[in-house]
Amino acid sequence: MCRMAALVGPSPVPLSALLSDPAHSLSEQAYRPRFQHHGFVNVDGTGVIWWPDDGHGGPGAPLRYVTDKPPWADANLPGLAPRLSGRAQVAAVRSATPGP
Repeated sequence: MCRMAALVGPSPVPLSALLSDPAHSLSEQAYRPRFQHHGFVNVDGTGVIWWPDDGHGGPGAPLRYVTDKPPWADANLPGLAPRLSGRAQVAAVRSATPGP
């Protein structure tokens, strides 16, 4: 099952606010889906798009990060997510694996 989360606010927050910080982050939902009947991991890829500040108090051009790995298994994303921020963000994990 694919999952998405979005965030829009008055001040920039790190990407980890969607991906890993909260108790029900996208990483947690993808690793331990509450309603999945078989197995644990349910993710085939991760993507994030965010709009960083443009330096003048407005949104800059959107940036994106995509990978075919789960958010916790990508070599760069866990270290980048706390350092990259934006006022608007959309993150998704996808599952393209056929069910049982």
